[in-house]
Amino acid sequence: MKNIHIVSSQKYLEEALATSSQFKDYKISTSPTSIEADLNIIDKKDRVSFNGFEAAKPVSLAKLIAAIEDNFTNHSYNIGELSFDTKARKLSVSGREEILTETETKILQALCEARGNVVPSDFLLFDVLGYDARAETNTIETHIYRIRQKLKNLIGGEIIATSGNGYVVVG
Repeated sequence: MKNIHIVSSQKYLEEALATSSQFKDYKISTSPTSIEADLNIIDKKDRVSFNGFEAAKPVSLAKLIAAIEDNFTNHSYNIGELSFDTKARKLSVSGREEILTETETKILQALCEARGNVVPSDFLLFDVLGYDARAETNTIETHIYRIRQKLKNLIGGEIIATSGNGYVVVG
């Protein structure tokens, strides 16, 4: 069970989160000071913040819930000896690292999530990047090429294979 603690003198956030079905398996508490918890939410006079999330009040409950869920979501993948951190948009191995663009991160994350399965180029273009279905472009090929170059700088090998008209992470 995950513990969410709200640092506040008021209980309105605790009550709102406790009644939300997304947090039925969480222990939610409130006190004026931080305690040992999986997540401490700081409820200030004019804003709410935690782990890089900050929103001015009033903050919508939906936005707060989405940010809390994102906080508990896995944002890293290991591909052999290579580590891929989607939040930092960084590939690293043995102390060396390469920074990815936002687009490169989205593409590589989609490939990692489908690990071992071919991801069609059209899916990457339309569903991951949001291009219009009528678009004719080689943007996926260009971004895959750039990702491969960054991987080659780090590990000297290939982990993205071309398969038909799609891509797959191998390794």
